[in-house]
Amino acid sequence: MQGARLRAARGARLDDGGHARILFPDHERGAPIVAVADAAPHALAFLGGIHGVPVVPLGVPTFGQSGTIPDLYREAGIDRDHIVEAALVALELAGR
Repeated sequence: MQGARLRAARGARLDDGGHARILFPDHERGAPIVAVADAAPHALAFLGGIHGVPVVPLGVPTFGQSGTIPDLYREAGIDRDHIVEAALVALELAGR
């Protein structure tokens, strides 16, 4: 198994983009990113580094709370209002 991974890594071309090419089509690569995950906010924070664009990562910094999904998402900052606010921040960062 490890040998197969090493052979695949050695055969990879750095310029083909891998999964990033699927996630970020050519015409969207300069746009800032709002990454939202029902997981730790830093889990997707690396995405901006792929193309050197600002990223505002949102996620759940603590675990173990109980409640309805809308209430939990609002508390964690990953509800609609927080996502819109993050998008405005990302656009502001991109304009600097």
